[in-house]
Amino acid sequence: MRNDDEFLARKEARAARRAQRSGQAPSRNMSRRADAAQPAAPSRQPRHAPVADPSVGRGGPKSSYSGGAGQGGAAAFAGTLLRGLGRVIAAILHGLVGLLRVIARGLAAFARWLLPACARHPKRALAFVGTTAVVIAVLCVRANVIAERQAAFDAAATADAQTQAQAIFGAVDDTTRNLVEPASTPRDQWTRGQMPYLYQIDPQWSHETYSGGRMRLQGCGPTALCMVYIELTGATDMDPASMAQFATEHGYATEQNGSSWSLMTDGAAALGLAGKQLTPSESVLRAELEAGRPVICIMNPGHFTSSGHFIAIEKLDADGKAVVHDSNSWARSQKTWDLSTVCSEAASAWSFRTA
Repeated sequence: MRNDDEFLARKEARAARRAQRSGQAPSRNMSRRADAAQPAAPSRQPRHAPVADPSVGRGGPKSSYSGGAGQGGAAAFAGTLLRGLGRVIAAILHGLVGLLRVIARGLAAFARWLLPACARHPKRALAFVGTTAVVIAVLCVRANVIAERQAAFDAAATADAQTQAQAIFGAVDDTTRNLVEPASTPRDQWTRGQMPYLYQIDPQWSHETYSGGRMRLQGCGPTALCMVYIELTGATDMDPASMAQFATEHGYATEQNGSSWSLMTDGAAALGLAGKQLTPSESVLRAELEAGRPVICIMNPGHFTSSGHFIAIEKLDADGKAVVHDSNSWARSQKTWDLSTVCSEAASAWSFRTA
């Protein structure tokens, strides 16, 4: 009988659980049976007894909880990361502070030792200070020498790059323009017996009008004659711009074709110079230059020009090469030339002396 009651009680409990899950109340008979059987034979509580909430759908709570869990996890991770970074930064700062304290203590200890030592041995202290000063001075001088050498190397590299750039560009067109606008010899350095370096492409006068164009394109003739004029007279009253104005006023400037050859004879005579036209042979030019008479050559296309160009030759160097002053090229003016090369490309030449 007892077993039957237990069986009925378990059956009623299962029915009640099913009714609770489905949202329906158990029947009265079943409830009564369960109530009657409960005192006699209480049934064991099931291991899992979930309580359902009919007002909440199946997917709602789970979905909401899942989303909250994802956001909370990201926030927790970010907080953990920030806390970790804060601890690392704090540890680094703590280490730096500790290092500074150690250095400060070391310096203080050294000072406490040094001052009494200097008082006991003043001569040694003086020698130490003097040696330290000498070492510092030597290091400063050495650093200065190294800086000056580096600056010299940089300047040499810049000059070499400038020379190469002008040489490359000059092979294309030497008579029209130049990559680098060089600076002419300053006026306060113009002296008799020394030919200055003057450039028609110098910004001081390159924009001036001459021969229907600009000095930088057409002004090789006046610039070459100006260099010869300054060397022979030492006068500083005329620069390439004023020489170009002189040539224009006296009819030696052609229209879009530079300067007339008569500028080197008649024009030179008006300036107090004697210009003599020469056959551009190596022996003739060498004789004139060795006699101390500067020479101007009008060049055909070749090393110096692609059309026509006046250049000045100051003298011959110790090796017998021509010291050329090319008003359109800094690069070609910085090297000496075989006189045979100049003569082979020259259409004509003039030597000059004071009248």
